[in-house]
Amino acid sequence: MVGTFRWMRPSKTIRTPNGLSSQHRHRVGRGQVAKKEIEALLHSKIAEFRKKMTRREKEIFDLRIFSDNPVTLQEIVDRYGISRERVRQVEKNIVKKMREFFKREIPDFAAYTEESTADRDRAGNSRTASI
Repeated sequence: MVGTFRWMRPSKTIRTPNGLSSQHRHRVGRGQVAKKEIEALLHSKIAEFRKKMTRREKEIFDLRIFSDNPVTLQEIVDRYGISRERVRQVEKNIVKKMREFFKREIPDFAAYTEESTADRDRAGNSRTASI
């Protein structure tokens, strides 16, 4: 199951009073192509990363980290009979491993995530997960 991170969703298009200028349309078109390429690369690398996870890690990844509607910690606790704190530790470990994997596998990953973090901070969205 490979979805998109909440922070990867398309942002709203900025329009001028007369619509987008040809210069803006050209930039937006290029940006959309680049974004699609980045998303395709991320999906591919996420699928590759998932192959290295245990069954429990995959479930926590799918149900908590990579979900638009994450399940509660209690649901994971009930499923595996582990504490909430242990679920948090597993989540943190998965994100750490994924960040390290992406840094090795994706050129300029660190620069891309720094830009994404700065964009989210400017938007005031501190709840969104980052990798």
